[in-house]
Amino acid sequence: MTNTLTYNGSINVEIYQRIIIWHIATDLCFYTDTSANESTNNFRREVSKDISDYMMYILVMCPFVLSTGNAKLSFENTCEWVKNIFQEKKLTKLPKLDACAMLISESETSSDKVDNYLLTEDLLSLAVLLANKLNPTDGKWEILSKFWVENLAYVATLCQGNNHAQQLRKGGEFFTHVWLLIEQLNLTESFQ
Repeated sequence: MTNTLTYNGSINVEIYQRIIIWHIATDLCFYTDTSANESTNNFRREVSKDISDYMMYILVMCPFVLSTGNAKLSFENTCEWVKNIFQEKKLTKLPKLDACAMLISESETSSDKVDNYLLTEDLLSLAVLLANKLNPTDGKWEILSKFWVENLAYVATLCQGNNHAQQLRKGGEFFTHVWLLIEQLNLTESFQ
């Protein structure tokens, strides 16, 4: 599993940053995709959205799983950037489809910002660039669904066994069941 996001070069990102970037990109694609009428694409689209939402839940509600102290701060900063963008444009009550379309169209018309995005920690901007780069003809939903399944497994293996045991005592988390399956099938090395 690589810790890089590639766009005109490589950017090293932590797992929590990767989750935030790809979650926003998944949402942007989900709400603006007009070609999601094939049953295979629609299934991958729904799976990608569900796992993406779950991974953000894990990031916010179980940050100890990711073994980093910056996950909550990055999440809060990204939420603040989104809020500021829509407040600046006085677009606070926009439907999701319109909001996503606006973010994507703004980034397409300002290509000079690309290099600036790569030099900041603005995860929202990186997510918009990623969403723009994902092309429906290149199998956008296949890429997104594979990314989320792989990262769900990766995060499950990041969490130590005693943390999974604590989760099971509280009823369990889905990623704990994924971890048990990975352990049972001896696939741990595949996801590290």
